[in-house]
Amino acid sequence: MLTAIGKIATNIANPTQSTLKAAEHFLQYAASHPDATMTFKPSDMQLKIISDASFAGDSQARSRAGGVHFLCKASELSEDDTLTNAPFHYFSTIIPTIVTSAAEAEYAALFLNGKDANHEMALLEYMGYPQTAITIICDNSCAAGTANR
Repeated sequence: MLTAIGKIATNIANPTQSTLKAAEHFLQYAASHPDATMTFKPSDMQLKIISDASFAGDSQARSRAGGVHFLCKASELSEDDTLTNAPFHYFSTIIPTIVTSAAEAEYAALFLNGKDANHEMALLEYMGYPQTAITIICDNSCAAGTANR
């Protein structure tokens, strides 16, 4: 929902009929899903992030970075594990620089999610939950390779 609201908000200064349709569509979605729930299970409080980006998908050919931050058991840190806990933080923003490819957008999203995670990691450690290296899952092999190598 955060991304949908963000896209509607970027067009609110110069609204069009499509802005009205998007707002109505969002409100109908929200009204038809009133009982959305989140599940939290006991965990070792290890931070895990799923990062993604869209290239030139927003107005004025801007790109968007997004991420889902959640806590899991240390044994669930591999990329193959499913999401066992509801996210505690959603991240969605327009990438503040101009990117020229999907790989650059994904790499920027990795950076922005990692930057956001620094604060979360410090808070978790302060609360007595030491963190291992943060697992950030990315679906772009070029961006992941650049970040890891």
